Amino acid sequence: MTENSIYNGDTYGVDEYSKVSEEYASQLAELPSSNDGDWSAMFCEDVGKIPSNQQCDFVVSKCGEYQIGILNYYNIYYCKLESKSYKNIIMLPSISIILLYLFISLGYTAGEHLCPNLSSISNYLKIPENISGLTLLAFGNGSPDILSTYSSFQSSNASLAVGELIGAAFFITCFIIGSIAIAQPFSLTSIQLSPDLGEDSAKLMIMNDKAVYIRDLSFFGLSITLVLVCLIDGKLTTAKLLLLVSVYVLYVVAILLWQFFLNTHKSRLIQDYRIRNLYDDNTTLDLTSDGLEFEDSYSFNLNILNNIEFGSILNNLTKKQSIKFKLSRFSAYRDDTQEYESRLLDQEINLDEDDELNNGAILETNDDEEDNIFKKAFNLMVLPISTALKVTVPLMTYDRYHVNVKFNKSEMASLLMSIFLSQFVFIFSFIETPTWLIYLASMSFCTCLTYVAFKHFTEMETQSNNLKLVISILGFITAISCIAIIAEELINALKFISVLTHLSDAILGLTIFAIGNSVGDLISNLIISQLGYPLMALAACFGGPLLNLLLGIGLNGLIIGNLIKVDVSPSLISSCFFILLNLLFIGVYVPYNAWRFDRFVGFVMISIWGFGTFVNILIEIFT
Repeated sequence: MTENSIYNGDTYGVDEYSKVSEEYASQLAELPSSNDGDWSAMFCEDVGKIPSNQQCDFVVSKCGEYQIGILNYYNIYYCKLESKSYKNIIMLPSISIILLYLFISLGYTAGEHLCPNLSSISNYLKIPENISGLTLLAFGNGSPDILSTYSSFQSSNASLAVGELIGAAFFITCFIIGSIAIAQPFSLTSIQLSPDLGEDSAKLMIMNDKAVYIRDLSFFGLSITLVLVCLIDGKLTTAKLLLLVSVYVLYVVAILLWQFFLNTHKSRLIQDYRIRNLYDDNTTLDLTSDGLEFEDSYSFNLNILNNIEFGSILNNLTKKQSIKFKLSRFSAYRDDTQEYESRLLDQEINLDEDDELNNGAILETNDDEEDNIFKKAFNLMVLPISTALKVTVPLMTYDRYHVNVKFNKSEMASLLMSIFLSQFVFIFSFIETPTWLIYLASMSFCTCLTYVAFKHFTEMETQSNNLKLVISILGFITAISCIAIIAEELINALKFISVLTHLSDAILGLTIFAIGNSVGDLISNLIISQLGYPLMALAACFGGPLLNLLLGIGLNGLIIGNLIKVDVSPSLISSCFFILLNLLFIGVYVPYNAWRFDRFVGFVMISIWGFGTFVNILIEIFT
């Protein structure tokens, strides 16, 4: 080999090496280093692009604003768990369990503490039930969604909140109504009235059922359309937010006027019946009543899962006890903001049971035993949250508003402890940097109230209902604080899942967040329909999402005060169109089908939801 050939060969090798080195250097230059300056153009969602040994430093630097709850999932996943297998084995199942527990806690807090206190306030102040049902109790029922939306808006996660509200509306108006139609087919015109009440009354009720259905359907369709128009440019201005709130106010006014004219017409019918001697004052049916009343001694909450089967409740009633159902109170703990007025008729249900039950014995069946096992397991699961709520959220139910009601030692200890500790829940929830003056003021107020309650309830023969009202108001405020804390932690977990899986906030809101928050509605509305009140369940399926959409977006946006920017993904728009398609279907086909919701209607509605969800997932994958 000559020197020249060696030289040429070396030159060729150096040239090739130089090319490779330059290419490799350019690739390295594109990779971010551990220097924060190189991450300036990156966001928390880009953590997957960072080498694993730098991910901890990256999330500490970039994900601070995403950490809004108590648990720091980013630190646990990217800093504490080094092995990828440990991350998948430990973290993913754990966060799934946490999400489930948070959803249950939301429903439990609203059903067991917020709504009972709110109902006590409404009853004691003698607020008309149609007004309280459309305002106070409606807010209590929708508080998990509304407060979740507020937390999302406050933490700049508006897309997650809007996605949840639209997704919940999609799920409830398609899947839940469809499930009701499959489980309990019903007709809007099937009424059973006493022959003594005459044909005019039946015509009034049938006409009212149809008109109320069209009214609710129209308002819901209008609301979805307005939300879609307001979101189309990705900006929620003050004018748009005021428009949404105004539509809900218009809805409330329309219902109040509707009930006023309906009751006026009923009064005329009753007067006509009495003139013709066709009306018997002793009959169990009363057209002048405001609703079907459920006696206080047998009242219960339709809170999430805890009363999944009401057969055992009915079995525990003694022989031939007469129960008056009141739909407005029966539904006070759910998402129905109004009732179908045609069902507001007093009825008596007589339960014939054996002599053993008449003597106070309880009939146990295999189904009851299975239910008891399920309920015991559920009660055990919610024991931590129920215990925490018991000692931090004052609870004063309306049956305690009696001058002679006495508290035993356990009840008194729990009440006094919750009054004193409620201040810390409120401060932790709503005051980011409390000062010593705030602590002093809250400590003074709660200490004085605790002392006054102790002296009053233990020494006074006649108790003051005004003091109980103050405790109910304090319990209501504290329950809102608890729901806000839980909602914030829920959003914290969902935001981490969004970063981890690279899913958009909108699709998480449309699916996991929406379905999780709607499980309670699914169970309670199915139970209500199986108890023989499908129209009431139908009203709940329209009224609840309507409230959450209009006030959840409109009112929360006005409270935040700033211009709210929403990342309007194609899946959000797609969901709105599928909701409108479903409304169009039931608005046209149900009247054509003799105003019946049969199983075919149910299957079509569920299919619309399933296909729409599938389309949303495809949009998320390919965009």
